[in-house]
Amino acid sequence: MPYSRAVEERYRLQPADLDGPVEVTVTNVTLQGLETVQPVLHFADLEKWLTLGDIQSDEMARATGSAVFQDWLGRRLTLTPLEEEGTVRIAIIRVGAPIPRPRRASPPSDSTPSSPAPVDAPPLNPPPADLTPTPADLTQPSNSPLGSTLLIGLIILLALAIVALLLYALGLSDAVWAWLMGG
Repeated sequence: MPYSRAVEERYRLQPADLDGPVEVTVTNVTLQGLETVQPVLHFADLEKWLTLGDIQSDEMARATGSAVFQDWLGRRLTLTPLEEEGTVRIAIIRVGAPIPRPRRASPPSDSTPSSPAPVDAPPLNPPPADLTPTPADLTQPSNSPLGSTLLIGLIILLALAIVALLLYALGLSDAVWAWLMGG
């Protein structure tokens, strides 16, 4: 069995894994791919993850009201197998929204194309109350290690700049440079 097929069957959610609509909670969003990067959804309710294509990414944005991955965390969604034009895929809809009907290819017509009928989009799903940032959250310092490392680096850079200015002001910059170069 090829490696990619083993990964597909063992770790990635497939339409055959769903016996109809299933409600899930998004716990994490990661990215995969080198040339084409795709979001990958991880769920509290399922062991397998779902790699999103363009259509599913659009469905996530509509179901959550946001295209920002961070806003997808903690959201309850409904996943359902959906057959369209001979292929089966996993559709993503917000909880409580009607299950989409399969789209069928329309027969070609000889008449001039008309403009498509407007589509009524479902109302946006508001973010869960426990994930909505408050003004107090925005003023609290981050516990991110990247932020701490960046701050320490900036402090060291500032200290070096002050030392360099003092050496220049005292006329010792040439002597220090010669000492650093071993001469």
